[in-house]
Amino acid sequence: MRTVFSIFKNDIKAVSRRFFALAIVVAISVLPALYAWVNIYANMNPYGNTGNIKIALASNDPGLTLDDGTYVNMANDVFDEMRGSDKISWQFPESADEAIEGVKSGEYYAAIIFEDNFTYNMYHFEQALLDPKAPLKYYENTKANAVAPKITETAAETLQDSIKTKYLETVFSTIFDDTNKLAEELENGDTVDMVISQLEDLRDNLLAYDSAISSFISNSKALESGIARTSGRLDSTKASIRKSRAEAKAEAAKAKASIEALKKALEERAQFIPPEEDTQIASIESTIKELESALNQLTPIASSISSMLDSIDPVLDSAGTTVGAMDGSLAQMQKVIRASADDIDDIISKIRAADENSKIEMLADLLGGDPEEYAEFFSSLVNVEVEEIYSVASYGAAMAPFYSVLAIWVGGVVLVSILKTHIDRKKFPDATEAEAFFGKFLIFFLIGQLQAGIIVAGDIFLLDCQPVHPWLMWLSAAVTSLVFVLLIYALTISFGDVGKAIVVVIMVLQIAGSSGSYPIEILPPVFGNIYKFFPFPHAINAMREALCGMYRYDFVRYLAYLLIFGAAALAIGLLVRKPFLGMNRFVSEKIEETEVL
Repeated sequence: MRTVFSIFKNDIKAVSRRFFALAIVVAISVLPALYAWVNIYANMNPYGNTGNIKIALASNDPGLTLDDGTYVNMANDVFDEMRGSDKISWQFPESADEAIEGVKSGEYYAAIIFEDNFTYNMYHFEQALLDPKAPLKYYENTKANAVAPKITETAAETLQDSIKTKYLETVFSTIFDDTNKLAEELENGDTVDMVISQLEDLRDNLLAYDSAISSFISNSKALESGIARTSGRLDSTKASIRKSRAEAKAEAAKAKASIEALKKALEERAQFIPPEEDTQIASIESTIKELESALNQLTPIASSISSMLDSIDPVLDSAGTTVGAMDGSLAQMQKVIRASADDIDDIISKIRAADENSKIEMLADLLGGDPEEYAEFFSSLVNVEVEEIYSVASYGAAMAPFYSVLAIWVGGVVLVSILKTHIDRKKFPDATEAEAFFGKFLIFFLIGQLQAGIIVAGDIFLLDCQPVHPWLMWLSAAVTSLVFVLLIYALTISFGDVGKAIVVVIMVLQIAGSSGSYPIEILPPVFGNIYKFFPFPHAINAMREALCGMYRYDFVRYLAYLLIFGAAALAIGLLVRKPFLGMNRFVSEKIEETEVL
């Protein structure tokens, strides 16, 4: 250990006695932090500036005149709401064609066009279900920027959610406006029996649906049974055909043989037949050929019939499966219908059991109320409350683990590019390879820790990332720097310039596949298969635990994974390195001879 610390002490003196060397050390200590801070700051609040993203809104919607003479245009109402939004720079060109042309030219990142059925479908629910034409069309320019389409799609989805809420408000407002009018009539006592009758009709209709579904399911059971019987008979038929085909084939062979014998006999006797009877013999030979042709066609015909019957099997199986699935869906629907019918029946019974004044009061309570309040209540059912499990100060803070870890790796690369990795053998001629390894590593370790400390301090105090556990965030960076610098140092001292190239390759692979910015599940499968065998993901996850909050012992587990890579680095620097010492000297000499590298 004395030699190790002597080497370290010599390096410290060399740095402290020379101003230029000290300035270089200070620069390389701060440089990785600048790399991290610039990237984190750039990503601090990217969605906070979406107010500069231009999206066009245009309408082909003519609006609608209601039964009471009121004119409504829901597209214009949406436009009025969007004009007050500062989340997106909504633009309002004169026409849909102008909006689309603006997307093509790059003036707008996207355009949303309200079609001519937008308002109509709002007030005609039944027709809207049957209308194949979409009430909105969305156009986007994916060429302008890789990220902008994602922002515009999010804006379009937000607009769509707003429209859905407005649609529900319109539908329920219309429904409860009608029931409110009915409730006013109830107060006069004139329509109680009519309402009860309507409720009974609704109940009877539901029961009729229930009966129809029961009948359908019963018939489908018979259909399934028939399919099964047909399939059984089909199997029997195919077996019979196969048997008949075999028998026919055998008989055809016999027949063909008999015909061949007849033909041979005729040929033998032809020399004794007078010339005037040659025509009759020729006629008999023509008949034989026709019989042969007919027999030859029997086999493919029988095979074709058998193949056709085989192809019916999967059709019957599919039909049986479809019928079974439909029965299950209808049975679920039947439960809902029966429950609704029972509820209505219960309401009717309660109303009938009440006295005249109570009947009116019960129905008025059931049907009355403020239509707008009802509409707001029912439309609010689509809202979703978001509860964060692990909170983070900003998007930039969420990206801090990735860029901080990357900066620590970059810092290690800078160290091996500027500092010498080998000791001066003239000063330490008796130092072993292990002593030289650890003695020289200590200066790398010290500067690496300075780099990590500066990076984390800037994340917390300069960029206000607000980690839940600031000291553990520093600890994760310290362990990460120890492992990274040790691994980079070991690869460089063991393989020279080739080792530096390996370090760069490892960095490139880890940037792409460390799940630092994108979930590993959406990256190409190759990254999902190899990313655990690199140190980046474990370092990032450890820092995320400190930044966002702990889950059980994950922080310790990730640091333990990191230290495994540290052990691998020691193995490379102390054991794997030895067989390559001669080769490294040879490569270094050849590189110097080039006078270029």
